[in-house]
Amino acid sequence: GQATRLEPWLTKMDKLYSGQIQLGLATDTDDVTGRAMATHDGEWPEAETIRQVLQAREGEGDQLPPAFSAIQVDGKRAHRAARAGQPLDLPLRRVTAHRLELLNYQPPLVDFRAEVSSGYYIRSLARDVGAELGLGGCLSALRREKVGPWSLAGAVTLEELAAWTEEDWAARLAPPAEALPHLPGLPLTATEARGFGQGKKLPVSAGTGQYKILSPSGELLGLGEISSIGGSAPQEPFLRPLRVFPVE
Repeated sequence: GQATRLEPWLTKMDKLYSGQIQLGLATDTDDVTGRAMATHDGEWPEAETIRQVLQAREGEGDQLPPAFSAIQVDGKRAHRAARAGQPLDLPLRRVTAHRLELLNYQPPLVDFRAEVSSGYYIRSLARDVGAELGLGGCLSALRREKVGPWSLAGAVTLEELAAWTEEDWAARLAPPAEALPHLPGLPLTATEARGFGQGKKLPVSAGTGQYKILSPSGELLGLGEISSIGGSAPQEPFLRPLRVFPVE
């Protein structure tokens, strides 16, 4: 229901992937589904060389997104322009790789694990690793293992989900307030909660930033942001609604 409106905040959390790079093949989509642009049939590097290349890419840096991506430039989707043979000049994106780990190497396949920030393209990683090795490379497999605190350990299969009863849904769905543990909670009084639900800006004493807005009983009322009005004279911070959920 209304909790799906939290999706933009869920996708902005760090992610953990396991994947596989196929060295010796560069494609226009940066994965194995694309059209081959270059191939390599010579010798393969040692595992330690690949490990060093991955580790050198850890940390914050600029990344060029794949030509086939959903990024918009001047109102045009990159993947649509690329399919039309008119690739866009995509800007570099500032991203962070917290950890890039080599798991297994059987030439030309590199199994790895990547813990990265939101906005990080694993296809770009595969492309750039292959390019740095002078072989070309593309993504041949990918599995998302974790988004923020939510991992496959707590997942259910589609078959299991289809068999859930109403009692299962009631018992196993987490409250929306638990969906964004990286955001601090800000409880409101009953009067403040009514004002927030009406979209009003409220004076507050908490620090600036984004918050989960909670009712006196702890239910999620929405998301808000605390900021100060600009200008030369200092102003009291206020709470501005970002998402408001209807209260039944």
